[in-house]
Amino acid sequence: MKFKKKDDGFSLLELSVVLLVIGMLLSVASFSYVGILKSSERKQTLYSISEVQSALLTFVATNHRLPCADVDGNGYEGSGSPGVCGLATVSKAGILPYKTLFMDSEPLDGSHQAFRYGVYRNGAANADLAVNSERTGDLATSEKYKGLGDFLKGLELAEVAVTLNTQIYVTGDGVRTGAAQCALNVVGNVAYVLMSGGYEDLDGLNGYWDTPNGMFGVGNYCVASPSSMQSLVYDDVVAAESFASLRGKLLALAAAL
Repeated sequence: MKFKKKDDGFSLLELSVVLLVIGMLLSVASFSYVGILKSSERKQTLYSISEVQSALLTFVATNHRLPCADVDGNGYEGSGSPGVCGLATVSKAGILPYKTLFMDSEPLDGSHQAFRYGVYRNGAANADLAVNSERTGDLATSEKYKGLGDFLKGLELAEVAVTLNTQIYVTGDGVRTGAAQCALNVVGNVAYVLMSGGYEDLDGLNGYWDTPNGMFGVGNYCVASPSSMQSLVYDDVVAAESFASLRGKLLALAAAL
């Protein structure tokens, strides 16, 4: 019996199956690569945030205040060079004043974007943390006059002050601290906030920043909780330093010196 020789090559059905499998493999590889990129970007962002927080702690220990936000993009706090804070309503929200912090170069997040920065400036409660004020009653001739103790007192006053949406504050995380709604859920004020826009614009609003961080700036001092989960519409990274946490770090630093 003679067998008919099979033609060389693949049938249309076989080719379709092969192309489908290859497409699936490429799709998986693509998503894996994006996942690796996002992980790398996030690690770089967290590393930069850690560097900035160290620089802020050193600045406070030396100057007994926090810097104002950079509002004109020249790297210095406030406006001008070497920087003048000016009105609290203007200079409590902007970008990080890295030159005022004596950093060698502008720290960038994993996507090579500048960090947004905000500072608590509640002068009505004697707790404008960007001003070196005498808060403990020391005489001008005392070595403690406008010293670190006065900044620590400012943190105490800020902690017991009424929570205000006119100062930088965090809203909910969608889970433990309620919905992320700036107008309806003012969770609490913080000493300062650092914010990265994450890997990309996932919510399609306000460019690089996802809701609610996209509107942060003069007149809007709301940021998402640092504990907010990453999702299909949110990949920002927020670091917010509470009054108590900053006070603890400064006391630990003072004890180590």
